[in-house]
Amino acid sequence: MSLSFVVAFVWQEIKKLWTWGIRVYITDMWHLLEFTTNSLYISTIAMRFVAWFRVNFYKEPAFLNRSIWDPFDPILISECLFAAANIFSTLKLVYIFTVSPQLGPIQISLGRMLNDIMKFFCVYVLVLVAFAFGLNQLYWFYAQQRSKRCDDVMFTLGEGKDLYDYCSTRGSYFTK
Repeated sequence: MSLSFVVAFVWQEIKKLWTWGIRVYITDMWHLLEFTTNSLYISTIAMRFVAWFRVNFYKEPAFLNRSIWDPFDPILISECLFAAANIFSTLKLVYIFTVSPQLGPIQISLGRMLNDIMKFFCVYVLVLVAFAFGLNQLYWFYAQQRSKRCDDVMFTLGEGKDLYDYCSTRGSYFTK
């Protein structure tokens, strides 16, 4: 059933591409989103076919505990591609919401504010990085001292658990 939907969506996009031409088709961002979505769905189907092929022709086990699967197993890859395709499919709703009298003006306003939001975000990141550099410059000496103090400590775990915890976590994470 879902295969027929994917085929129908791909056919619809091919008809649009044939009717409008490639230059007009590529200039619309929503068409690129639909092309990406369809490509991800087709890739999902292809990876499922690869998994079926490996089980039936290479006699790989059909049922195996997921914890010991290869990270590049076709089923895992197809699930990731399917999740990404679902995200892009949901983003198509943004295109539909522009028609809504309640959501359309808000979406247009946010689209125009996006440039201002990005400028603010850049300034925020610059200030954050500046403070991080400043704090690093202030505290680099003390990090070296903490490391030296922890290296000279000789005790058993039962005698000084608090100092051991301090030296094994904070003392080593920030200095090495």
